[in-house]
Order: sequence, then C-alpha cells, then structure tokens
Amino acid sequence: MVISLTTTPMMCAYLLKDEKTVKHGRAYQLSERGFTWVHGAYSRSLTWVLKHPGPVLTLLLLTIALNFYLIVIIPKGFFPQQDTGAITGSVRGPQDASFPVMNNSILQIEKVIKADPAVDNVIAYTGGNGSSNGGFVYIALKPLDERKVGAPEIINRLRPKLNGFRLLRRFSRRRRTCASEGDRAMPCTNTQFSPTTWQICRTGDQSCLRECRSFKASRM
Repeated sequence: MVISLTTTPMMCAYLLKDEKTVKHGRAYQLSERGFTWVHGAYSRSLTWVLKHPGPVLTLLLLTIALNFYLIVIIPKGFFPQQDTGAITGSVRGPQDASFPVMNNSILQIEKVIKADPAVDNVIAYTGGNGSSNGGFVYIALKPLDERKVGAPEIINRLRPKLNGFRLLRRFSRRRRTCASEGDRAMPCTNTQFSPTTWQICRTGDQSCLRECRSFKASRM
C-alpha cells in the first residue's frame, strides 16, 4: 500500500506524458481507432444488457441447461469411441470347463453371431493365456453403407441372443485404433480357426490384408 501511494504516482508523473502534446505515427493512430471502436461496441452492448435484464437472464439459464445436456449426451472416456468395422470379445467359462466343452460353446456363439445381417465374418478360438476355459471372438462387420447401423447397436442387438449361454461370460467391445495398457488392441492374430490363411487375413486390417496378398502372391 505504501508503494502504491508513494512510488507509483511519482513514476507515473515522471514517465507518463500529456497525450495532447505528443505526436504519434499512423500505426499508433490506426491501432487507437481500433481500440476506440472496441470500447464503443462494448459500451453499447453493456448498455443494452443493463436495459434488458429479462432476456439476458433467460439466455443465461438456457446456456446452463445446454451445458448440462451436452455433459449427459457426449460420450465420455479416456479414448474416443470409434467404429472401425470390427468388434472383439472374450469368453470365460467355468473354472472346470474342459476344452471340448468350451470349443463347442465357442462354435455355437460363432453361429449366432454369423446370423446377424451386419456381420461379414467371425473368427473364434478357444484357449489362450494358459487356460482352457477362455476364448476370443473377432467380428468383422460389413461396410457401414451396407449395415446402416453402428457397432454399439450391433452389440446391443447381439447381447440378448448371447445371454442364452448361461455357463459363459462374454465381454464385447468395439475395436479401437489405439488402446490403453488394460485394453490391448489386436489388429490380427495367427492362431484362429479358419479353413485358409487367406480367409483369416481378409477379416483383419488393411495393413494385414496387404501383407497377406503379398504372401499369397509369393506362394503362387
């Protein structure tokens, strides 16, 4: 407070000059006109707001309501949700489930998924990670212009049909381009049940498809 009452006024008296006796260039005058226009626009808008408190208060309440609405409907998560044309899922059976039982269940799940009109191909296998009571399902969807629905709608459509397998637990999710450490993305695998290598690769990513085409050409 002492500095603001003593030193600051003295510095202002020494440094600041009377604007009426100082000549400025064109750049200064042009910028000063801009500042003057902004100041006038702000003064006019503030005057209108003070004269019309009702509409301004209504606009404020509508803005707050819109913010709450956007908070509810906007998807939330560490990574944005994507429709990459693929759905991955893991299957977990009882601890004492044998490999034949799990394999039969996986084949039934694969048959149910293939019956969906939006599914192009399904690859499923039993086992992995040293356990016989688990499995993995990779679903390749048809192009979006053919299926007309997104991956979330397809998952919701398949969920009631797969709930009939009471002995199995299923975890389905949309495949993302990038994934966190706890949600690893699997672009393509080479341990899958399929008649030919070409049918395995045609359900993977474009990079995997190009590699398989070169592999097929080299085998001819």
